[in-house]
Amino acid sequence: MSAAQDGNGSGGVFSGVARRMALAILTAGCVLILVQSCVQVYLAYTQEEHDVEARLDEIRTGHLPGIAGSLWMANDDLLRAQIMGVVALPDVCYAEVMERGRVVVAVGESPESGTTIERVYTLTHVSRGQTETIGSLRVVADLNEMHRRLRAAVVNSMVQQSAQTLFLAILVFFLFYRMVARPLRAMADYTRSMDYRGGDDPMPEIPVSPSGGRDELAELATAISDLRGEIGSAFEELMQTNAALRQEVEERTRAEGALRESKESLRLLAESLPVLIAHLGPDGRYQFVNRQFTRWSGLSLDQVVGHTADEMFPGDFGRQAVERIARALAGEELDFETRYTMPDGQRVDARTRYVPRRGADGRVESLYILSEDISARVRYEEQLKAALLEKEIMLREIHHRVKNNLQIVSSLLMLQADSHRDPVLQDLLRQSRDRIAAMASVHDQLYRSENLAGIRMDEQIEQIGRRLVAGLAGGRSIAFECDCPPLELSIEQAVPLGLLLSELLTNALKHAFPGGRQGRVRVTAREEEDAVVIVVHDDGVGLPQDFDAATGGSLGMQLVAGLAAQLRGTISFSSASGGTEAELRFTR
Repeated sequence: MSAAQDGNGSGGVFSGVARRMALAILTAGCVLILVQSCVQVYLAYTQEEHDVEARLDEIRTGHLPGIAGSLWMANDDLLRAQIMGVVALPDVCYAEVMERGRVVVAVGESPESGTTIERVYTLTHVSRGQTETIGSLRVVADLNEMHRRLRAAVVNSMVQQSAQTLFLAILVFFLFYRMVARPLRAMADYTRSMDYRGGDDPMPEIPVSPSGGRDELAELATAISDLRGEIGSAFEELMQTNAALRQEVEERTRAEGALRESKESLRLLAESLPVLIAHLGPDGRYQFVNRQFTRWSGLSLDQVVGHTADEMFPGDFGRQAVERIARALAGEELDFETRYTMPDGQRVDARTRYVPRRGADGRVESLYILSEDISARVRYEEQLKAALLEKEIMLREIHHRVKNNLQIVSSLLMLQADSHRDPVLQDLLRQSRDRIAAMASVHDQLYRSENLAGIRMDEQIEQIGRRLVAGLAGGRSIAFECDCPPLELSIEQAVPLGLLLSELLTNALKHAFPGGRQGRVRVTAREEEDAVVIVVHDDGVGLPQDFDAATGGSLGMQLVAGLAAQLRGTISFSSASGGTEAELRFTR
């Protein structure tokens, strides 16, 4: 098989991989020759320039002293001969001696163009131990001749190396074509003619090795022949897979149609709902908004979709929206109420929710914003608050009037007690006055409190105790202490508790310190789970030995027992630790 026959339909010998290989070798050789030439030029130029510099430096040591001596002695003939010796040096083209600004001797010609190196040397003479400058020597070296030598050397080297590279490329081309390209083309022709659906036509003979041995190309030819059967089986499997894929594509097409219908249904639903709906991507840009969003914002879809909040809403509103969107995209779910201003100036109260949508890996992939108009509800709540405030004011006024009326009754009882001389009757009237004052104190605190549903009993206990000690101490030094944490009770418990404490403190102040005795009355309170415990303790004379709270016949003890029952609690008395201690326990 000739080379022309092997290259049918493919451009003959001078085409294909062999040609590209030869061109690659030529290109690489040219690049290497160019690089090598540049390096050689640089090295040769550096050396030549160094030699010129060395010769110019030799003038300083070899010629300068004699020239200075001839100039000092004014021997012009000797001086000219010495200057001609300098110009005779290689590459030196011109030299001149100057004395007091004038040229004494000049030899050679200075080139008008080209590259030169110029040196100026100072001529000195030593007389009587002193160095005196008598003139200067100017030397010019012409580098043009050096450049011509370098160009000739480079051209000669490039011609030799180019010839070697061309010969090597031709040799590699024919060897590569004979041993690689031709067998590869035969295998390519066989591969193009194979029937992948079956057949028993044998592998044609391929001249894979000139020596007839087995090498890598022969193994490649055998592998291609073996691969034919595997490709046939794979072709059948591929046909079956294509049929399955075709069916899957049809099913996917039907599913995509159903998905489009579902999306359209959801879009119609979102457009018809009276709720603002928006969908944002992970970059904070709006991807979808419904008609309610455009109505509230006054913007078109083109002005919204693909933009961020600060691009659509400049100012504080846009900055707040961007901050909330960033928090929601970080995974925080927001739910808040705010007030918007519509494009027509109408104010709308809205409840807005930022709901992050997470992917299978738990990361936030997008964000939904839902906002509904709650203006009607807000107006209704404001009306309720106004009505509640009106009723609260009325209730405070009622408590104030009740307190004033109770104070009037208390004052009348005080006047009545002062008008009688019977001490027993006066004491009874004063006790009634103190009880009424305890009830009035509750109403006064309700009138002054911001919370009408509860009363701070710690403050109430302090007020009742201080008032009773001031009124019943009678010149005795009796101290009152109150150790009660903040304790808030309803009015249903505050009134009976105030009366009960007033009775206990009155009994302690009247009976615990007889004969002008000094002492201390202490009230403590604590909370135990759902129970309240209040202890009234005095360090007085203690209880009588025959005291029985259940059979005590005094009105005060009967009131104490009745008020404790009204509080749904229990009260106990003891004097084991000195003095008297009354413990009241009730549930809140």
